[in-house]
Amino acid sequence: MQMLAGLNSKARRREAVENRVCFHGPQVQLSIYDTYEPARQVALQSENLLYCAMLAGSKQMHGVYAKPQLFLPHESFVLAPGQPVWIDFPDARPAAPTTCLAIDISSDRISAVARQLNEQRDPSLGPCRYQAKAVHCHHNAQTQQLLERLISTFVEPVAEQKLLLDMQLTELVMRLLRQQSRELLLSALDQGQIHHGLLAAMQYLKANPSQALDMEKLSAQACISKAQLYRLFKQELAMTPGEYQQQLRLEQARRWLAEGQMSVTEIAYELGYQSLSHFNRRFKAANGVPPGRYRRQLN
Repeated sequence: MQMLAGLNSKARRREAVENRVCFHGPQVQLSIYDTYEPARQVALQSENLLYCAMLAGSKQMHGVYAKPQLFLPHESFVLAPGQPVWIDFPDARPAAPTTCLAIDISSDRISAVARQLNEQRDPSLGPCRYQAKAVHCHHNAQTQQLLERLISTFVEPVAEQKLLLDMQLTELVMRLLRQQSRELLLSALDQGQIHHGLLAAMQYLKANPSQALDMEKLSAQACISKAQLYRLFKQELAMTPGEYQQQLRLEQARRWLAEGQMSVTEIAYELGYQSLSHFNRRFKAANGVPPGRYRRQLN
């Protein structure tokens, strides 16, 4: 994997079951874990927020939700300070270790980023603040690239390392806070608490994910101009309306793939993709593997 190119695999392996390599920076610590043999109920906890990203293989996370959560590459699990989890490594092998990175981030840094976001946030949407709870999310291409840059900065220090880490960690925390903000907005949608044009537009896209994006119709639903609506999407969700619609489509695709009731072709056309190849490209870019392989990973 490209993001691990700076570490020699033989040099990293020191223990039979699990090996940990740590890198330190300002208000942050990055660890890369390699697990070489199947294991169960491995405990993980931190006094700070712990941002975990899957790089290779799979894990089962226990203790966060009512049911165990499968954790795959192109996904992140963010644990609240002091939140314990227990992890199973069902597929770890010496020739194909399960690899994960964990970024330990101080509460001071999170608070500082939240203040910066609130200086630019629309007051009618309420303040942006960190919620001390677990977050399980899929990476978009930008988040995946950011994690690769972070690892490279830690592993191969340069003269500007401290400055680069500061900027990259600020962006990572910003993405986390926006993810939690998005969840609050979606919760308001589910409860019918629509008090803002952005929420009305989100509700419309959520109800019509397969329709071609029509900004005229979307801005009419929001009762604001196209330019203002576009700005709100970028400011509050860090994505355009089109990117948000793609995210909704891919989230639904993952659910249908997990249920196993529809073929990949049926899912593609049901979600409004013009061709199977277009759907496959979009899905692989977002999840690291094509939809057929993703479905097999779940079994």
